[in-house]
Amino acid sequence: YTNVETVDATMLRRWFGDGRGPLLEEGGADFEPDALDSFEVDSKDAPAARAALARLVNAADAATPATFLETLAPHLDIDAFLLFCAVELVAGQRDGYAFAVGSRNNFRLYADPRTGRFTFIPTGMDRVMRPPEDGALVHDWVEAPAPYLSPWAAEGRLLRTCLAGDVCRARYVAAVERVRVAYDELRLDMLVARERERLRPAVAADERWDGDLAHFDRVTSEMQSFIAGRAPALLDALRHPM
Repeated sequence: YTNVETVDATMLRRWFGDGRGPLLEEGGADFEPDALDSFEVDSKDAPAARAALARLVNAADAATPATFLETLAPHLDIDAFLLFCAVELVAGQRDGYAFAVGSRNNFRLYADPRTGRFTFIPTGMDRVMRPPEDGALVHDWVEAPAPYLSPWAAEGRLLRTCLAGDVCRARYVAAVERVRVAYDELRLDMLVARERERLRPAVAADERWDGDLAHFDRVTSEMQSFIAGRAPALLDALRHPM
């Protein structure tokens, strides 16, 4: 997959206007007091980054579903966080923060020095927009996963707390709907179809690749079908909350 933009000071200046704030990389753990050391500091002032992270974790500890928004707001860009979760949901990111079963993965945290609030930055999106691996192909007793993530199946601590409160849950649904509409309007399924036809001759001529055109056609068709069905499936799931 392609590294579109490295998460560094140049990227942070471009997106936030100031690249001197605390930057941390996840270490497989959630925002729990005993997991602070699992986060890796990628910015120069490690003590400041650790202190900012501790404030976020303490707020997460203190928050209840009813107080989540007001308690986390000084430390977390709530709107950006909910959009981040919505994008993970729509794209089918099963190896990220909000919906990964097991460890939290593939994100960085940046605290804007102008506001002191953290923003999630997604990384490692190489398995999105395609069906999950079928566990039954490996073990016949493993139930095959559903093709699409449920908007209500939150695994990350912050999103789980948000969904347990009516006000934050409503803001999350609004963010998901916003991303769903944008995703549908992009018509990425048609883009996949066009790129498949454009790349097919090059794939056929590539002597270094040990695959074949049948495999190429299958995986790109799976991606196209996944993308085409995502928006209507999500709309149905939003109409039937758990």
